[in-house]
Amino acid sequence: MSFSTSKEPFKTKTISQCVNCQEYGHTRSYCGYSSRCVRCNAFHPSSDCPNSPGTPPKCALCQGTHPASYKGCSIYKDLQRRKKPTSNFPFDNVRDKSRVVQDSHPPNRTHTHETTYAQATSGQNDNRPSPPAAPDVNNLMSSFLQEFKALINPLTAFLTKVISSLLDKKND
Repeated sequence: MSFSTSKEPFKTKTISQCVNCQEYGHTRSYCGYSSRCVRCNAFHPSSDCPNSPGTPPKCALCQGTHPASYKGCSIYKDLQRRKKPTSNFPFDNVRDKSRVVQDSHPPNRTHTHETTYAQATSGQNDNRPSPPAAPDVNNLMSSFLQEFKALINPLTAFLTKVISSLLDKKND
């Protein structure tokens, strides 16, 4: 029995698009980004869109007047153009495939995670600015406790007076 090596394995013609954030290169199962409406570009799930069907759409990717799923979108066309391999050697375009996720996410977006799998495995540095440092938990707790004491101490003093007053009336 002989196997033919002349044919490449089946490759999808389209790039995966996430139905949660509307960006390319991953699916909802692997999405860590905020929900984005496919029709109006607002930060809510598409199923919760308050706009009427007659309202003109706005693309979440290029800001054009079409839904984010439109295959004529300039962002989609650009990604599709970059996806095509430049040589016949099967592994030449691996680096380009891993960049699809990184390049489809604008650097000024707020993300819920630092690095995507594609970015980690591509060997490229992430040039996005790091998120602001988390506030110091000890200082935060200390500040909260001081404010809490400032509120609770007058209440405790007032309740003590009320109870004392009630006990004095009962004893009379």
